[in-house]
Amino acid sequence: MRGRTLAGLLSLLLAAPAWAVSVDLAQLPNGGGPVPNGTVLTDQWRSLGILFSARTADGDPIDAIAHDFGTGLKHLFFSPDVFGAVAIFDFVEPGTATPSDVQHFQLDVYFEAGESATLVALDANGMVVDQSVVDNAAGGDVTMAVTGVLRRVEWRTQGNPGIAGKLIEFTPYTPPDPPDPPDPPDPPDPAPCAAAPIGGCRSAAKAKLAVDARKAGKEKTALRLRAFTAATTRADFGDPVAGTTRYAACIYDAGDRLAGALVVPRAGAACGPKQKPCWKAKKTTGWRYADPSAAADGVKAITAAAGAAGKGTLQMQAGNAARKGRTAMPTGTAAALQGATRVRVQIVTGDAACFEATLGTVTKADGRRLVAKAP
Repeated sequence: MRGRTLAGLLSLLLAAPAWAVSVDLAQLPNGGGPVPNGTVLTDQWRSLGILFSARTADGDPIDAIAHDFGTGLKHLFFSPDVFGAVAIFDFVEPGTATPSDVQHFQLDVYFEAGESATLVALDANGMVVDQSVVDNAAGGDVTMAVTGVLRRVEWRTQGNPGIAGKLIEFTPYTPPDPPDPPDPPDPPDPAPCAAAPIGGCRSAAKAKLAVDARKAGKEKTALRLRAFTAATTRADFGDPVAGTTRYAACIYDAGDRLAGALVVPRAGAACGPKQKPCWKAKKTTGWRYADPSAAADGVKAITAAAGAAGKGTLQMQAGNAARKGRTAMPTGTAAALQGATRVRVQIVTGDAACFEATLGTVTKADGRRLVAKAP
């Protein structure tokens, strides 16, 4: 029975977003009235962003016709009655002839047993980006859907199952948000670390330095000073939130020669993909720095906390992650300290106090790793 063959149901069963476009083949858009049987479907729904056409498998144009076949639903079918016909859906900016893209298109098609068809999605260059295949159908309704950046969808029949449906729905393509702008380049910093240790720094009774350069692109540095012998206040750490305080970790060998440095001139700046403030006040005792992008010499975190004598801490963590594009941490410190028996570190704040420790216990200094601590 041809009505059975040609009157398969075309609808979007996928739970489409509320902003998906619906096309009712029985009703012209914008209050245009009902669609008469035998209407050739072309650009009547241009205002919604879709154009209809059809062709044979050999490329000869044929008509896509709307008819209800007495079912109460308006269907799309081919005229003349062609085996291997192709229904074509082109997408445009609503109300214009400007090509546009959609990101999802779905059909629920009725097949007679043994029939086959392919739903093919093409991009703006005519390249296939997705397809849904039904081969030798068992008979009945089968869901077919395509997803991607779609400029045209073709429903290519193999046999004569027909295409039919009261509603067509498609989801306009939404381009992804552009990537966040990269962190602005740091301003030049004049000689943040002196060639030799400076005097007058607050001394820490306990400290640890770990540098790991065993895996290229995954180098790491961790430095912690704690238990400052004199009492510290938040003012001793400067003001990197509202002020101009920059931090520099300076690492010296046993001969007091500069072996490595990590510099963070990010006072008042924004960090990371979401451009959040780099620095935050840590209650009333100090400051906290966080940069997911590790843009300043690979430094990801700094914590400064004041306290009474024997208290107070200052710590810094840095690292590279080449696969994520983070390669700002300088390398070579572990190599420069190969064979070291003593290491001296200073953290200089630029416009406030400086802090230091001499690490006399070196447990690893093989040129690829350095581990040193005090006492």
